[in-house]
Parts: sequence; structure tokens; C-alpha cells
Amino acid sequence: MRINPLEDGDLKSTGVEGKKKLLKKSKVKSSEKASFFDVLEEAEAEEL
Repeated sequence: MRINPLEDGDLKSTGVEGKKKLLKKSKVKSSEKASFFDVLEEAEAEEL
């Protein structure tokens, strides 16, 4: 049921504002979505 955050731009729903900034910096293209989510997982691991 999760909406793709790259499409709706609602990265705040993850509870991490930094991800929104990361998305803007990386200017993710649809072909790079998989690698973008890998970066999100790494960011979450660093926050723990």
C-alpha cells in the first residue's frame, strides 16, 4: 500500500527529513530508483 515517495514527494512520511534533501541533491531518475532506495537503507542504518 506504500506510495512511491519518488512520485508523490512525501518523504516526510518516513519520519526522516534528511531523505527529502538527499532526494533533491541526487536528482534521482526513474532508472536510478533502485540505487536511491539502497542509499535510503544505508542512511537508515547510520541513524540507528
